[in-house]
Amino acid sequence: MSSFTFHPDAERDLDGAATWYETQKPGLGRQFRKAVDTALSSIRLTPYAYPRIHGLFRRFVVRRFPYSIVYLPQDGMIYIVTISHSHRDPAHWQKRL
Repeated sequence: MSSFTFHPDAERDLDGAATWYETQKPGLGRQFRKAVDTALSSIRLTPYAYPRIHGLFRRFVVRRFPYSIVYLPQDGMIYIVTISHSHRDPAHWQKRL
């Protein structure tokens, strides 16, 4: 099983999105975090199963929410680059590569 390392901005992406959802409807932020946790579990189990989007970087689309997780599986580690809205300009996270 692989372990995760998060880019500091990826953690802020997650926190910001969860906070926004919580302000829209109480409990929705918690549901978003649960969906992300489920996605991370899937990535951990089968990190190479999801499509490449840029070189060796891969993307997992979070269920129920319009968010994607971009990550790099390498040497038994999974580096999370971003957890971002699918409609956001990818230039905001591509500089993290």
